Amino acid sequence: MNRKIFALLSACLLLVSLLAGCGKKIDSPFVGTWNAAKYAMSGTEMSVDELGESSLEFKDSGKVTVTFLGQRGSGTWEPGDAGLVIRDGSDEFPCTLQGTTLVMDYSGVQMYFERDGGYAGTPGPEPTPAEVGYFRITGLSSDGTELTEDDLKSMSLDYFYVLFREDGTADLQTDSLSGCTWADGVLTADGDGTEYAYTLDGDTLTMTLDGTSITFTRAEQPDVLPAPPEEPSEADASGAAGSSGASSIPQLGSADDASLTPGQVWSGEWYGSLSVTKGYGSWEDSAGNLLSADCVVNIEEGNDFFEVYLPDAGYDESPYISMYIKADAEHFEIDDADAWVSDMTIPEDDFSDYYAIFVPGHGNLVSISSHYDDPEEAGAGFDFTLEMRPYGSVFNKDYDTLPPDYDDYEAYLYSDDYDGDVVDGETGEVLVDRGSPVYVPGAASHSGGGNKIGAAGGN
Repeated sequence: MNRKIFALLSACLLLVSLLAGCGKKIDSPFVGTWNAAKYAMSGTEMSVDELGESSLEFKDSGKVTVTFLGQRGSGTWEPGDAGLVIRDGSDEFPCTLQGTTLVMDYSGVQMYFERDGGYAGTPGPEPTPAEVGYFRITGLSSDGTELTEDDLKSMSLDYFYVLFREDGTADLQTDSLSGCTWADGVLTADGDGTEYAYTLDGDTLTMTLDGTSITFTRAEQPDVLPAPPEEPSEADASGAAGSSGASSIPQLGSADDASLTPGQVWSGEWYGSLSVTKGYGSWEDSAGNLLSADCVVNIEEGNDFFEVYLPDAGYDESPYISMYIKADAEHFEIDDADAWVSDMTIPEDDFSDYYAIFVPGHGNLVSISSHYDDPEEAGAGFDFTLEMRPYGSVFNKDYDTLPPDYDDYEAYLYSDDYDGDVVDGETGEVLVDRGSPVYVPGAASHSGGGNKIGAAGGN
């Protein structure tokens, strides 16, 4: 049996049992028999034909007979400000008048009743439409790639929202903020009249924009609504003088980037962290673990691969994560079934979890959120997030998850033992120029992604 139907039935039968043990005459338009028109729970509606008949019989003596799905009970009732109240001893069951419909809400189950012969009294306020409220983005799917709420947060894409108002207006925040009107499952943008169809199932709202399916979840509206990350100002984007003088840094998506090959963007050594966000089974205590990660991306015709080494976990000679990949200048992804994390072969259904792109608004930062499933223990494993930047990048200490040995890494970059450039990984500012540029999306000149493989020394 459907879980929602079972829960609804259980709530109805419990209500009857509470009313099984129970004046002046009441002159009220509520007096009479009210029959169930429909039921609802967690946003899912069920008809009387699906679930069964129910009724409320209010008598002018102040007594009420309740029949739910063939089970009878009794109690007392009296009119109230917004409808009426059914009582059984100390237990109270409010019923609200919405228009000419009487609604009882019990244990999360809404039961809608219509009066035989119609309701002759003053109608109550119409119910608030289910859409009214604030919905924030919690998932995104495009071309087989699934992004979770954590993925969106790490990529600074968690500012999407929809705000429905009772007056029929709405705000849709995606890459830009659009004022809209809404009705019958469609948002219509002010101005150009673009229509965005949506579906609402309980507290989950879904819509498709330009082929991308976006999931929103109802939430409490924040005092300050989210907005896209601010683009660097013109002054910030122009760079600042390092040891070699300033470099001009165009905005993201500049013509400079458009001419780069995948090898120039990705090939080289990368450095970052692997953090365990949640553990399961025998791995439950691993949550919170943070390890430094040395990564290699190699883009070479016929031999494109990505590897992650975790020296502090004993993976300094052999990779902890390894996969063959395919890449363009904007992303890379798994391209072959020969891919693994530790002793787990990555299932083909999970390939999209390793879709690597640059985090918008954070320079050359790449973030991948995925999981390890212990092949020796069903249900055991952990979720993790891998963050990395090309070797030679100085991290954003206010945003990045810093590796445990980050201070040693940064000191090494500025030492005479290191022969590559040092850049601000967030803005692209050249801090030390040694003639080996480090890739930052939108930076003025690039000769490769980080240092060439094997050139980094100590890491």
